[in-house]
Amino acid sequence: MAQPWDRNYKLFGQTDLRGLLCVFGGIPLDADIAIEAIPKELILPGLLIADDAYLIREGEHRGVLHLEAELRWHKGIPRDMGRYAQALDLRLELPVRSILVLLTRPSAPDPVPDSYEFQRGAMQFRFDYEPVKLWEMDGARIVDMERPRLMPWALLMDIPREKVRKAGEIVEATMDRELGAQFVTFGTLGKRYDRVELLEMLGRLQPMLLRDEILEQSGFVQHFQKKAFERGVEQGLEQGLEQGLEAGLEKGRADGQGEEARRMLRLILSQRFPGLEDSSAIDRLQDAAMIERLVARIVVVENRDEAAALLRDF
Repeated sequence: MAQPWDRNYKLFGQTDLRGLLCVFGGIPLDADIAIEAIPKELILPGLLIADDAYLIREGEHRGVLHLEAELRWHKGIPRDMGRYAQALDLRLELPVRSILVLLTRPSAPDPVPDSYEFQRGAMQFRFDYEPVKLWEMDGARIVDMERPRLMPWALLMDIPREKVRKAGEIVEATMDRELGAQFVTFGTLGKRYDRVELLEMLGRLQPMLLRDEILEQSGFVQHFQKKAFERGVEQGLEQGLEQGLEAGLEKGRADGQGEEARRMLRLILSQRFPGLEDSSAIDRLQDAAMIERLVARIVVVENRDEAAALLRDF
């Protein structure tokens, strides 16, 4: 499996901090500031781990910028944002600015809540954060910045088709498999773009992605599976440990995992052995782990007959 990939994966990344903070935080690229990523283990004790936080120094001023991404809206987001801010304040005793990046439109309320508050006895707490709805941002402007690490994010924005192709060319030029996998994964969220089409845009990167199974083991997908698991466990602890663990495990297993694995198997077959992707044998495979093992063998077989035999006998 892809544990090393998962450990090294950074949702927002640390190779183009200025670009990311420009897009999501409105901080000019040429701002006279120093940016330092805060180690995740310093952000929050306990189960929930914030995505990324950065120490920003501007002259004598120091503060924390926290970026949190959510695949889709859920009612626990405001509370989580408040808790992240509390933890950062306790650890660092610095002003905290939090930005919530919503990746897909489904279920997002209008307006999106932008604060969390509670009162518990004599304690009162309120924290304001900044929601960013990617689908309302100008993706063409991001592509025109020509900063490769920003290209996957542009696919989740309002962007013309010709700019999507331009983004693919920029990613291809890097020959960075991790970035290519992120480009395809982001582009297929919410079924916005066809996976095969996105792979074709990556040109020379395409065979590297297929053969290394990076798409199946995308750190981005694993990241949100882990967040769902953690959220389920934490909610369950409030209802009872045993129920919480069960809820966490259920949330941690991505819905439709087997279906996604079948889609990837069909994609690889369509590229290597056209026609086999329509085999009825694929539909009887239900277990995602089993399908992944089959994919690992399909990408290395040398001829169509071997591939057909694997599908028949697996």
